[in-house]
Amino acid sequence: MECGINVPSLDLLIKISNALEIESYELFQTAHLKDRKIILKEIKTILSRQSDENIRLFYKILTDIAD
Repeated sequence: MECGINVPSLDLLIKISNALEIESYELFQTAHLKDRKIILKEIKTILSRQSDENIRLFYKILTDIAD
């Protein structure tokens, strides 16, 4: 499957998503694979629309994760 030779069945995809405790559609999300510059630009856009309170909350979360 990881080599792109076989196509997993729907049942297998459901089993994998259940084992990972995620929704099946999340297996196909690829936004995290975007180029770093694009991701940073999108983050900046998102932050520019936020309240000061949310900005402080995001900052706290990011610094906690980064440490």
